[in-house]
Amino acid sequence: MVSFVCALIGLCARLVSSLAIDSRTNCYSGAFIISLHGCNGRGAEQGYEKNYTDPLLVAIPDSFRYVLPYDGSCDDLYTYYDTVNAGVNTLKSAIEDYAEACPSSKIIIVGYSEGAHVTLNTLGGNQTDGTSPLGLSYGTQIVSILTFGDPSRAMAQSYNRGTNKAVSGVFARGASSLPNLGFYAARLLSYCDLGDIFCAPNTIGVVDDVHGSYFTGAHYVNEAVSIAVEQFYKPLGRHE
Repeated sequence: MVSFVCALIGLCARLVSSLAIDSRTNCYSGAFIISLHGCNGRGAEQGYEKNYTDPLLVAIPDSFRYVLPYDGSCDDLYTYYDTVNAGVNTLKSAIEDYAEACPSSKIIIVGYSEGAHVTLNTLGGNQTDGTSPLGLSYGTQIVSILTFGDPSRAMAQSYNRGTNKAVSGVFARGASSLPNLGFYAARLLSYCDLGDIFCAPNTIGVVDDVHGSYFTGAHYVNEAVSIAVEQFYKPLGRHE
């Protein structure tokens, strides 16, 4: 449907820019695209995930990219979980604020690595640390979720994509959150390839560049963007 989109990435900087947090008060006829960087990203800096958000901005007119301002960290296990939990709170607030201000608008979420972990903990909850899932009344406005290299990946889920078919991530989520994520199954794509040390540990050895390979060339861009755009143009409530 939009395989041509990737050739237009260079136009995005001229067409749409990512503005300050206050722009959440505006309602967009296009998608409100929330972008979450990976580990050791800082604040509101864009990461690799812009290779997906850029073509979405071109394909869906009057869209806006909001780079979630959270400090991802993987310096050690404790700071990693602290920043995941802080990111969950920030993402929940961003979704709730925009959904309440713009009840007819549509949201797309793109998360990479720790940003993917934050995204799915927000939507599915996490019984281990007491994180409750986003309320379903807000979730109905989320029309597409794209995640890449998710350390919390659970095997054998209908929304899993990539060459890793049977291995869970290093921080595999427990069964308690999977029914909550099932609400989003028709809108969620979770990409993970064999050799990715975080979402596919102990598969074909450790391949250093696999975790970042989701953003090189076209790779999964055409597929993921095409599906997200198709989901966007469905009426709200028709994504199950």
